[in-house]
Amino acid sequence: MTYSIGSTPISIASGDFNNDNLLDVDTNTLGIFLGYGNGPFVSVTLASLGYGSRPFSVLVGDFNNDRKLDFAVTNGSTNSLSILLQTS
Repeated sequence: MTYSIGSTPISIASGDFNNDNLLDVDTNTLGIFLGYGNGPFVSVTLASLGYGSRPFSVLVGDFNNDRKLDFAVTNGSTNSLSILLQTS
């Protein structure tokens, strides 16, 4: 299976992002692919870091200890780190 994920895909991370006990995939371009558990994924968009951003690397973890996986993304155009906290 091949999925379109935008320009300059460099890194991926995986985790159960929607708490359904199925593995999901995230890319540095902030495209999330929710797993069905039997092979295919459905694509959803997480967020945008803004016009001209160049997300480079993504890391997944529960950064605020709320039992929801969050996303840390490095931005190559601003030399910054964005922490995106899940709220739902």
